[in-house]
Amino acid sequence: MQNETKKDNDVSRQRSVLTSPYCAYGMAILLAITGACREGCHNAIYDESKARIVELEGQVSDKDEEIKKLNKQIQELAQKLQVLNQKMVNSKSDYDFELKRQAKQLQVALRPNAFGKINVAHLEFLLYEIFNQVFVLDPQSPDFYDDIHKLSKIIREAKASLKRDK
Repeated sequence: MQNETKKDNDVSRQRSVLTSPYCAYGMAILLAITGACREGCHNAIYDESKARIVELEGQVSDKDEEIKKLNKQIQELAQKLQVLNQKMVNSKSDYDFELKRQAKQLQVALRPNAFGKINVAHLEFLLYEIFNQVFVLDPQSPDFYDDIHKLSKIIREAKASLKRDK
């Protein structure tokens, strides 16, 4: 009985967050990013030791300006996500449990692995998970949207550049 009530509350919470205009806008941007990544950079990882994107099938030249721009954007987005992560950790909202869980996942995703690499695709997957929380915590954060929009554009440009080089 108690589980059913909890489940109903979860469903209504998800429905209210998912139908907010902020969420619809954010999800549209995230879908654009994921689409761009699937077409070209989805299997890329950020190699911090070499300060470049490395494709899983092969390597990308350090001289590629688009890739350098993409790296810079990824680093900036990671910093923004760390700020968001701190908000999530400090939150006193009704979504505390979910926020803490997502905050832990985000901390792990932002930490380079043993090879100094951050998995970009994993970060984007986590964005889906945490984006609703942005609206709960700070619905008036257009700078976050702008950064994600810029990242989407740069991923597309990098993808086009990679295709030209092949």
